[in-house]
Amino acid sequence: MESARQLLVRQGFHGLSLEDVARAAGVTRKTVYNHFGSKLGLLNAVFDAVAARGEVWRLAEAAEVSDPREAVVRLVGASCRLWASDRALLRRLVGLAAVDPETASVVVERERRREATWAHLVRRLEAAGLLRPGLAAEEAVRVLMALTSFATYDMLAPADADPAAVMALLLRLADGIVDLSGRG
Repeated sequence: MESARQLLVRQGFHGLSLEDVARAAGVTRKTVYNHFGSKLGLLNAVFDAVAARGEVWRLAEAAEVSDPREAVVRLVGASCRLWASDRALLRRLVGLAAVDPETASVVVERERRREATWAHLVRRLEAAGLLRPGLAAEEAVRVLMALTSFATYDMLAPADADPAAVMALLLRLADGIVDLSGRG
């Protein structure tokens, strides 16, 4: 996995071959093929490894916190920690997904899950009367998805950024969508 990660960061998905990964890992191409099945299978495994390292499970956990305001805070924080976990690789993969259908299929599925998490939380926020007046739930989901996307994180965070600093900025912005302060 680490060999695949390094090669993806250095040369991208199109420049990557299972043979290159095998050579870098010191195993045979057949071993890599047997383990991942294909280049797309390898890409999925790399995404899974990034998700595990970034503790992606915290996204769903955050959305279930009983206080919906606190759930937003935790979900924004979990998103920032996920994106900070391997920015170089994520930058490469997200950029590639914009132009490559195979990579896009992997990213789209993961974004659907992230969207479902936000949609669930927005329904809770709406039921609690915490969405800002005049804002439809669907709009809130889209804006919160954009605010907590990798592209937004990557744009707002300097190279050595502490995810907590970006989180603080995103929470100030999210307060325009969701009443996080309790002041209405």
